[in-house]
Amino acid sequence: ELEKAKDDKLQIAGDYTDLASTSYFSEDNEDDYEAVANSDSFADLLGVDVTAYLNTKGDIAYVKGDVEETTDTFYGFAISVDDFNDKIKITRSVDGEEDDVSYDTDLDDDFVELNEINFSTDGDTDELNSVTDRLGGFYKFTIDEDSVITKIETTTKTPLADVDEFDEDADTISDSAPAAATIYMEEDTLIFKVSIGSDIEVLSWNDIKETDVSDPADIDVHYADSDETAPDFVLIDDTNDITSASDADEVSFGGTDGFLGLVLEMERVDADNYEIELAINGDIKTFTVDEDDDMNVDVDAVVAYKMASGTDTIEVVAEATYDDLTSLQSISAIATDDDDNWTRVGGEVDDIDASYITIGGTDFKVASDAIIYKVSGDDMDEFT
Repeated sequence: ELEKAKDDKLQIAGDYTDLASTSYFSEDNEDDYEAVANSDSFADLLGVDVTAYLNTKGDIAYVKGDVEETTDTFYGFAISVDDFNDKIKITRSVDGEEDDVSYDTDLDDDFVELNEINFSTDGDTDELNSVTDRLGGFYKFTIDEDSVITKIETTTKTPLADVDEFDEDADTISDSAPAAATIYMEEDTLIFKVSIGSDIEVLSWNDIKETDVSDPADIDVHYADSDETAPDFVLIDDTNDITSASDADEVSFGGTDGFLGLVLEMERVDADNYEIELAINGDIKTFTVDEDDDMNVDVDAVVAYKMASGTDTIEVVAEATYDDLTSLQSISAIATDDDDNWTRVGGEVDDIDASYITIGGTDFKVASDAIIYKVSGDDMDEFT
C-alpha cells in the first residue's frame, strides 16, 4: 500500500524508497500513465495497493495501481470530528436521502482542522453565524475498499448572483435575465439544502424544478463550475421560497391563479359536469368542469381557467381561438398579480435561444408552463 508520498521518496508497505529523477505513475494499471511532477501526482494513489518498479540504482522509476477498484469519492458536510478515535461524522446523500455516517480515517493529524458543522450533544444542529460557516464544512471525501477515509479535499463553490429562474423545461437554474449565468441540471444532480436553523437536506431536481422565484434575493445557489454541463453538486441556501413538488397540488401547472390550456376533447358526463381534455405544456390532462349551463367552448380553443383547490375540477373563465387571443386579455380573475394581464403578440420569429424567443425584433421569455403547438392548415393535433 502506498502510505505516504514526498517529492523525492515514497513510503510503500512501511518502507521509504527514493524516487528516480525521472519517474512515471499510472492510476489504472497501465492503461494510461503520466510523468511524476511532485508528491501531488500520487494523491489519488494514497491508500491504494501499488506495484513499484526500480531502476538499476534502486530508485523508483514507475508506480502503478488501480484507483477505481479500491477507492470511492463522495461529497458531504463534516459535522463532527473525533481526533482521539480518528473518526469523522459526515452528512451525505445515501440513496437520495440525507444520512449521517461515521467513517474511520487514515490521515495525518491535520484533518482535525476541518471546518465542522457544529452539533449539540443531543444531535440537534446549533444555529451558526452564517450560511457561509456551513458551506465551509463541505468537502470531497475519498474512501478505500474498507470505507476508511484516505483523502479530504476542499471544494470550490461558484455562486449564482441573483437566481431568477428554475426552468423545468430546459432543466436549468439561471441568474439575471437575460441569464448572466446558467447551470444545467440532471435528474441525479447532487443537491443539498443548507439553511440556518434547520438540518441539512438532500433534494432532487424533480423536487424543486417548479420553483417560482418571486424575489432573487430569497434564494442563493452555489455550485461546482463544470463548463456548462451538470455540476458535481449544487448547494442551495435561504430556501424558504423553494417549491417542493411533494408539497405542490398535483393539478397545478404554473402561474398563481390562472392557467391556459388547449381543448382537445370535451363531453358532458352528467347533468352538472363536463369532462374536458386539455393540452398543457406538452402533456394531456383531463379535468371536470362544474357547469350548470351548456358551455360554449369549442375543441381546438384556448381556454383560461382556474383550479378548484384540492380537486381536479376547473372553472373556465374565458376562451378564444388560437389565432385571436384578444378575448383573454385583461381578465383580472386570472391575473397573476394586480398589474398582470394577458397580451397577444405575433410576427416573424427571428431567433430562439434557450427560454427566450425573438419576435419582430423583440425578446420574450417563454414561461416554463407555456403551451407550444403546431398548426398545419386546420389541423392542430400535433403539439409539443
